[in-house]
Amino acid sequence: MRRRLGRWAPAVAIVVVAGVAGVLRLSGDDEPDPEAVQSSAAVFETLDDLVAASDLVVVGTITDVADGRTITSPGDPGAGIRTRLVELDVTDALHGDAPDPLVVEEANAFADGAPIVLDGMTELHDGDTAIWFLVAGGSDAMPYYAVVNSQGRFQIMGDSLTASGDDALSLELVALGPDGLAAAITEL
Repeated sequence: MRRRLGRWAPAVAIVVVAGVAGVLRLSGDDEPDPEAVQSSAAVFETLDDLVAASDLVVVGTITDVADGRTITSPGDPGAGIRTRLVELDVTDALHGDAPDPLVVEEANAFADGAPIVLDGMTELHDGDTAIWFLVAGGSDAMPYYAVVNSQGRFQIMGDSLTASGDDALSLELVALGPDGLAAAITEL
């Protein structure tokens, strides 16, 4: 648990602080709007750096989404985040060897169930395809991966890509399109 939590520590710290201070905004149909939460994860300036920080880069389509676990603060068990587990059908491993099945753990909500969007990464759903830059969780008990940072997932929409962020590297990689980005990664 400590090794796995170590990879999530920057995000968890921000989520816990935001959870304590956060205020839910309710929409007209009483469904809570996701709370925007920022982590202190590194931001990369080059594709080389992004790939080097990733244990695995794949093109994958979501085939299943399930509830994950709740990660709480040791000092306040009511403060924390809930995760979701996203299973991917890998169509191409661009960097590293993909396990089968490949499961990505994502922050999904505060411990009380209020939804969050971490670093602008909105939820993808069954059937959505993306290029995923992933880090291994490091636990045999929970053999999941996590997206390396907000620059770590590019949704494929036909012949184009969408990114969570609007930083210079994300915009540069989006401009390459799916085939161009895949080629640039494999050429490294």
